[in-house]
Amino acid sequence: MRYWSKELWYGMVTLLSLLLVCMLVTLVHLYQEQQSELKVQLKRVNTLQAELDFQKRKRAKKFDSLLADKRHVKRLLFTNQRTIDDLEAQRSRLIRTNKDTKLINTINRQRTMAEKKKRQYAERMAYIEAELSTLMAQ
Repeated sequence: MRYWSKELWYGMVTLLSLLLVCMLVTLVHLYQEQQSELKVQLKRVNTLQAELDFQKRKRAKKFDSLLADKRHVKRLLFTNQRTIDDLEAQRSRLIRTNKDTKLINTINRQRTMAEKKKRQYAERMAYIEAELSTLMAQ
């Protein structure tokens, strides 16, 4: 190596420099490819995160809506039961005092309608409970 000519040394240095430049260009190119791939994956992750957030908000809205419906139906059941109790008290009072049978029949019809509503409210409450348990299980 000591006896190499200057031109050979310059040629060797030039060749090594070109090799180094080629390696650097290749590394930069690979880095840029990797960055673009990461950007695509990040965009995909952000899209999935947005979809997940949307589904969470949708589920929370449905849950809140079902809870509000449940409270409303509970109030309806309570007032309907109070109506049934009041009608039963009126009916028993009228029977004790031997009042008009038309009035007693009217009260009986009203009580029947109130009991029908009570069954409907109970069915609605069961449906709401089933929906809530389904949402909580997810």
